[in-house]
Amino acid sequence: MIVPEPAEIHQYAEQILRRPEFNAAVEKPRAPGWLQRLLEWLATHRIHPLVNVNVGTILLIAAGAALALILAFWLRGYIKSGGFQPRRREATPSQPEDAAPAAPVSARESLRMAGAALAAGDARGAIQALLRACLDHLGSRGAITLERWKTNTIYLHECSPSLPSYGVFRDLASAHNDIVYAHRSVDVQRIGALMNALARQMESA
Repeated sequence: MIVPEPAEIHQYAEQILRRPEFNAAVEKPRAPGWLQRLLEWLATHRIHPLVNVNVGTILLIAAGAALALILAFWLRGYIKSGGFQPRRREATPSQPEDAAPAAPVSARESLRMAGAALAAGDARGAIQALLRACLDHLGSRGAITLERWKTNTIYLHECSPSLPSYGVFRDLASAHNDIVYAHRSVDVQRIGALMNALARQMESA
C-alpha cells in the first residue's frame, strides 16, 4: 500500500478547499429573485426535472426565442411590402439639354416668346425660345427631322449648309452653347440680331 507524502496530502487538501462549495468568500452566481422563487415553487411541487436547470441556459433560450419572433414579424412585413420583388425602373427617354422637345407652340409663337424674354432681360430664355423657333422652322421645311433625343450638333449635321436658315441656326446653336453650357454672357444686341435674322427667314419662307 502506497501512502502519499504529507506534503501531497496538504496540497490536495488546499485544492479541495479552494473549490467554490468550500470557499465562503466566493459568491455563487445567483438567479434573479423571481426566477429563484419559481424554482423553489417547482421544487415544492415536486417538478424535479426543472429544479436544476441552468439559469443562463434559460435566459439564453428566452432571448433567442424573442429574437426569432422579432425577425419573423419583420420578414413577414418586408415580404408583404414587396421587398423581395425587383423594382421596375420607369422607362424615360434620355433627352440632352440642348435637344429639341416636342413643340408645344408654333415657330412664330416661340419667336414672340423670345422677344418677350429679351425685353424682360432674360437672355437665356430668349436664346432657348429662338432656338426652338428655328428648329420648328427648319422642321416644317423638311430640312431636319425633329426628335427628342437629337442634339444641336446632330441637327447641324443633318441640315444642309446651302439652306438660307443654316447660318442663323449655326449662330443660334453657338449662342445657346455659350449661355447654357459655358455660362457666358451673350450680348443683347447679338440676340436681337439673331431674332431679326430668323424673323426674316420665316417671313420669306
